[in-house]
Parts: sequence; C-alpha cells; structure tokens
Amino acid sequence: MGIDFTSSFQNRTTIFRTISKHLENGDFKSASNELDLLLKQDISHEQIISCLKVIGFWQDCFDRFYQIAANEHYQKGFFIIKQWIVFHTHFKSLLPYLEVELYGLKLFLFEQALLEFKQINSHLRDEESLLHISRCYKGLDNYEQALRFIDNCFKRNRSNPTVMAEYADLLLLTEHTVMGKLLYKEAFFLDPQRVELAFLESPIILKMIEIISKKEYDINRVKSWIPVYGAIYDAFNIKRGLRTVELGRIKSTIYSLESTNSYLEDPIQKAKLLNHYFWYIDHLKETVVNNITAKDEIDQLLSKIKRVDVEIYKEYTK
Repeated sequence: MGIDFTSSFQNRTTIFRTISKHLENGDFKSASNELDLLLKQDISHEQIISCLKVIGFWQDCFDRFYQIAANEHYQKGFFIIKQWIVFHTHFKSLLPYLEVELYGLKLFLFEQALLEFKQINSHLRDEESLLHISRCYKGLDNYEQALRFIDNCFKRNRSNPTVMAEYADLLLLTEHTVMGKLLYKEAFFLDPQRVELAFLESPIILKMIEIISKKEYDINRVKSWIPVYGAIYDAFNIKRGLRTVELGRIKSTIYSLESTNSYLEDPIQKAKLLNHYFWYIDHLKETVVNNITAKDEIDQLLSKIKRVDVEIYKEYTK
C-alpha cells in the first residue's frame, strides 16, 4: 500500500494553521509541541526544523521581554523592534516562515510591541516612537495606519534617511510610486548605512537586495550598493536637477574620493563614488538639453565610471 501524500500534506497544512494560531496567542509551548508531533512523522523535514529554530529564537526573546519592568513601555517595545532587526540580519533564510507557516508569530510580536508604544502618551511621542509605531502597524499589514504615523514622523525630520526609506517603502506598497521612488533615491544618497533593511518590503527594493546579495556582499555593503544598482536597473527612475549647493557638495565629494583613492580598497567608498557620478549625470541630463559641453562632461563621467569599475560601466551603459 502506497503513502497517501495528499492526505499527509493536508494534515501538515492543518497542523501549521493550528501552530500559527497558538503563536498568535503567544503560546510558544503548544506551538512547539505541535511541531514535535510533525517531526516524529518526518525527522528529516527541513521545514519543521527551520520552524523550530524560529520559535526557539522568539521564545528566548520573549522570555527576556517579560523580565523588563512593566512600566518601561518604550524599552519593552524597542526590545522587540531590535530583536526583529537581529532576526532579519542573522536568520534571513528563515524569514519566509514568518510570512506563511508561522504568520501568527509575526502578528503576535508586532502586536506586543505596538501595545507598549501605545502606552506612551501621544504628546510625549518623539520621532523614534512614531517610527516604531509605524513599523508595528506595517508588521500587522495595516498600511493605512503605518502611513499616518510615518508621515507624522517625516514632517518632524525630512532629512532622516531611515525615515525617508521606510516612508518610501510604504508609499510604494500603497501605489504612490513617484514619491516613493524619489524618497528612496534621496534616502540612499544621503546615507545608505542609516537605512534599516529589516523593515523594507516593496518589490523594487527586495529585487535590488536579491541582485546584490548574489554578488556576495555582506549586509552593510548591500545598503551601499542599492543606489548603484538602482541606477543601473532604473529602479529609482525619478530624476531631478540639483540645486547649486547640492551640485557643489557632489563635486566636492567626488574630488575627495578620487584624490584619496579610498575607493580602491573600500567597496563602500567605491559605491558612494559611483552613486555620486550617477547623480551628476542625471543632473546634466535633466538640466542641460542639447548642450555640447554637457554631453562632453557626461562622457568624461562615463569614462571615470569605467575606470573605477568596468563591470558597473558595462551594466550601466548596455
């Protein structure tokens, strides 16, 4: 008699629904017990082992979470946010389980964080609190509320790359494409290292991360190379002319990086230099039309790009 794979699959799916519901209620023990039952049926099942790792990580986190004083609302909420970043950084391959099989766990952790941040009086909420509340609503798939809080946060500080990137991400997820792409481009130009990848979900940015990750960059280098590949693949294709002071800063940065040759040994500095070249080229294309001098300047910049990284040059010009 053969194995009924259809029945086995349906049984596993039903059990995962139960597990997800346990986790949504914060019942780690019952969820682990259900997984143990599945593991006995198939001890080599990688999916089950991975889910146990996810639950183990978050159970340990919440054991520590409950040890924080009950009235330390910001500290408790931020602890969960911080652990999400840790999980995203060190267990990236396990993230899909929080979107499907263990979705209830994702709802639980962001709901718990949100409950803590809500305990902070609204008139005492600073920029960081508003950002974290937006992250919680986004984690709960409530984009409307997430946008409301990130918009408030952005109005308080329009030059914060962290806020700009997460605002851009929400705008793209809610089909505000033009403003989303523009804010993304600005955020990664100001300071890629301040962009927190753990809270970015829009398809455009995930595709850039996928492309760059295949080139074996570590997480910090990925951030710096996103605007470079964003230019190559025209992901952030909203261009604008630069103000005089901005153009001056770009020229100054280019000169500094070129003269010190720091980009030769530091991939992050190389990415920064390339991004500045791309911004300068976009400026020339947007502000100077049918101008021979501008075309010559663009050609000079393309030659510099080729000298800095011939592969990037080939991808950019093909």
